[in-house]
Amino acid sequence: MTGRKGREVRRAIQAERLRGVPILSDNTNGYFLPGTESDRAACVRSLRGRAREILDVANAIEAAKMEAG
Repeated sequence: MTGRKGREVRRAIQAERLRGVPILSDNTNGYFLPGTESDRAACVRSLRGRAREILDVANAIEAAKMEAG
């Protein structure tokens, strides 16, 4: 749609988010601006849940390395 590579679009969106633009995302709608506070809250919950999952995996890998080493 933009003619840009997906990676470029994701980097631009990340930069805007870090500047305070509330660009939301989900698996159904892709990227979008919030229509309601509920939209914003759902996106924040999803992002925090993904962050916890990534941290759990990183911790498990680190623990396995320590046991094997």
